[in-house]
Amino acid sequence: MLFDSHLHIIDPRFPLVTNQSYRPPEFTCKDYLKRTHHLNIVGGAIVSGSFQAFDQTYLLDGGFRHYSLLVFDV
Repeated sequence: MLFDSHLHIIDPRFPLVTNQSYRPPEFTCKDYLKRTHHLNIVGGAIVSGSFQAFDQTYLLDGGFRHYSLLVFDV
């Protein structure tokens, strides 16, 4: 079993801001789960990036409702 200690979710349905001319490509909860399904990840720490400013609404989306998660704002 694994715990992902640092992951970003970039979902364009929620506010994103360009930071120093950088805006990361889309990477949703669904994308993360599809890419990591074979790794037996049981939880993770979602880290907000500067491109999300102070908006945390994407965390309420529920895409990870079956996982144990920690949320950090850096």
